Amino acid sequence: MDHTGYDASFYLFELIRTLPGMNIKGKLNDSIGLLTELTYLDLSSNMDLGGPLPASIGELKKLTNLALNSNNFIGSIPSSIGLLLNLDWLDLADNQLTGPLPISSATTPGLDNLTNTSICSHFNKNNLSGTISASLFSTKMSLIHMIFDSNSFSGPIPDTIGFAQKLQTLQLDNNKLSGNIPININSLSGLCVLNLANNQLSGRIPSLSQLTNLSLLNLSNNSFTPSTAPSWFSTLTSLNSLAMENTQLTGQIPGGLFALDQIKQVLLDSNQFNGTLDISSNLGQNLQNVSIRNNNITEANITSSYNGSISLVNNPLCQSAKYSNNLYCQSQQKHLPPYSTSLANCKSASCTGTQKLNPRSCTCAYPFSGLMVFRAATFNDISDSNKFQEIESSLWEQLKLASNSVYISDVAITLNKYIEANVALFPLSGINFSTSDAIRLLTILDNQIYEAPEIFRPYYFIKRQDQLPGSGSSSSISKAAVAGIAVGGCIILIAIALLTVYGLKQRRKVREAAAIASPFGYLTDGVAVAIKRAAQGSMQGAQEFKYEIELLSRVHHKNLVGLVGFCYEHGEQLLVYEYISNGTLRENLLGKDGMYLDWRKRLQIALGAARGLAYLHELANPPIIHRDIKSTVRNVSYLTLGNFRLSRVMCVESVSRHLASALCIILLLPLVRCAFSLRHSSLPTLVKFEVHFHKL
Repeated sequence: MDHTGYDASFYLFELIRTLPGMNIKGKLNDSIGLLTELTYLDLSSNMDLGGPLPASIGELKKLTNLALNSNNFIGSIPSSIGLLLNLDWLDLADNQLTGPLPISSATTPGLDNLTNTSICSHFNKNNLSGTISASLFSTKMSLIHMIFDSNSFSGPIPDTIGFAQKLQTLQLDNNKLSGNIPININSLSGLCVLNLANNQLSGRIPSLSQLTNLSLLNLSNNSFTPSTAPSWFSTLTSLNSLAMENTQLTGQIPGGLFALDQIKQVLLDSNQFNGTLDISSNLGQNLQNVSIRNNNITEANITSSYNGSISLVNNPLCQSAKYSNNLYCQSQQKHLPPYSTSLANCKSASCTGTQKLNPRSCTCAYPFSGLMVFRAATFNDISDSNKFQEIESSLWEQLKLASNSVYISDVAITLNKYIEANVALFPLSGINFSTSDAIRLLTILDNQIYEAPEIFRPYYFIKRQDQLPGSGSSSSISKAAVAGIAVGGCIILIAIALLTVYGLKQRRKVREAAAIASPFGYLTDGVAVAIKRAAQGSMQGAQEFKYEIELLSRVHHKNLVGLVGFCYEHGEQLLVYEYISNGTLRENLLGKDGMYLDWRKRLQIALGAARGLAYLHELANPPIIHRDIKSTVRNVSYLTLGNFRLSRVMCVESVSRHLASALCIILLLPLVRCAFSLRHSSLPTLVKFEVHFHKL
């Protein structure tokens, strides 16, 4: 198989497959569209990468993951993204994108075409505007996470949202949405997070009694029609956090709300609740925080067994002598501190510089660390040790680390109501991770291969910019290295464009080439051989064919395909080679026919290829410089180079054509590329080293 033209993009981009958080600067240009074999593109968390998104990104039709979040992209979302029908993950969050969401028409594609996007659609924290089109939803869609918060969307929430039956997270908060909440949201029985806060929604609050999986409900700061507290509150048996601040609720707060098994937080500030607050019996064991500020509560019946916080500031009862000195009428209340991994076993131990205490061994080490941001956590109690210990254990188990070697600190809730936490991972032994282990961890976390507990999903990870894990110290990536990465990436993209043009020319030449390989045949003794036949119209004459035979007859090396014989009759030019049955190098790297190449075998193959080339360059007489390597695997120990092309032999003869021998140099300039690619199947991620021999 000829690998020319656009095929070059597949191999070259393996060098820059994922570049999150690498301080890349500049803009994406139309050359990105040349990488047509790309399946994964992650350029997230590069704050100096910006400019408009090129329409040519729609040419990457094999993409399954597109993560361009946390950058500085501007302008509108290209409608051509609607051509990426294989997308599972689409994340354009935290940029400066503007304009409406592109919807398909008779002549242009749109985001409504992405019915196969099954994991997430993140457009939050931009400045997108316009309405959310009804066409965006259909019965075919399989979306799980829809996060559109912190934009400028206006108009109603479309009724067609009821078609998205697989939705688990719906965040439309902090927009300018208006009108009624569609009643068919109640049919989205899989919803775990529903956040419509800080909009201009109106009308009556619809029943959500069917959302029994709901963990977090926030409808705060909208303009609903005044009504009593909905009776369906007490039917949401999975509810962990309820926020209904400034929602025009009146009457008495139903006591059953505080008896829910999972409820931890109830926020009902700035409503018109009145009468008596009853938290006296059947109290949920997990209840920790109740805030009912700025209401009309006149009495409170609170059991003494409740140890959580209650705030009733700016209610009439706090004006009476009976309650004025009570703790829950005071503005400053004691709150539990945010969670942090315990270092109690380490007593007074401390570390210097950027080393940190390993909570497992209480020794100092250089951890692999970064910020984890949970954009739709189903709880917001950042003091909950049980939940954070759950994510600690899942991290060390899935990342194949030692138990208790994860340190979580600085947990906080952001202005966008996300939960973020600093996470430090410590090596199994020694004081630092090797470079390969650091790459493995980055790939798993940044590509969301790590499956966080469901209550923490979805998340994203930002590696610390001031470190290079595995360096043996806390040394940071030098400015020169960062510049080199950025410049190198630009050079590679330019090279891709040039190679594409050159490859197209070569493809045309290949079709005109004289040498055509046929399937193998058999000699009379049953030995399988490969036969190469010169095509009709070849410019190669008898004399050149003779020189070819003489030249190849002198080449004998275990890493070169051997010449068995030839035939020149009735104008036919045939070469007969030994048949190599184990397939090409690429087929073996891809694991076809069950072949598996471990590191030792790959090293042996690479060394064998180098020995074959060294023999051709230095020991063959005359020297042969190979331009069109075809590589096959003879056995698991070494590789065989072949395909000494017949039709493109160029002879540099001495001045006199009457000399007995001519110096024939086959101009075969090789491009030997070592492409590092990170590929995963199950944890831990495997780092694969591939050596490709690719024709220029």
